[in-house]
Amino acid sequence: FYFEDLLLAEKFIELFREEKNYIKKLHLAFCAMNLMPFSETYKILEFINSDDMWIQARACELLGEKKFEKAVPILADVALNGTHNGRIAAMTALRNFNTLESYNQIERLFNKVTDGYKIYLKSD
Repeated sequence: FYFEDLLLAEKFIELFREEKNYIKKLHLAFCAMNLMPFSETYKILEFINSDDMWIQARACELLGEKKFEKAVPILADVALNGTHNGRIAAMTALRNFNTLESYNQIERLFNKVTDGYKIYLKSD
């Protein structure tokens, strides 16, 4: 299934880039990200800087679920500067990593975010 999923995900990304309709664009992004094989997780980074809070949030969630360690500094940046939903998803995703870098980023963020966001940085 790997190869078929990858081909389909890449086709969805291609269609996403060309699509003008918001709802269709949203669906294409979600389909592409959800189908992306684990070994190709880096391709989800294309969606991390989206202006759409739903797309950005889903990208953050998946990067955290797949524990894509190269995304830790990017997630920290989204946690500070992203869309509302993206910020929450990025903070939540950072908690999934359990690495020294993710702990350092969470500590740094805890000192920078407003009180309303600190709950998302705390462990369950």
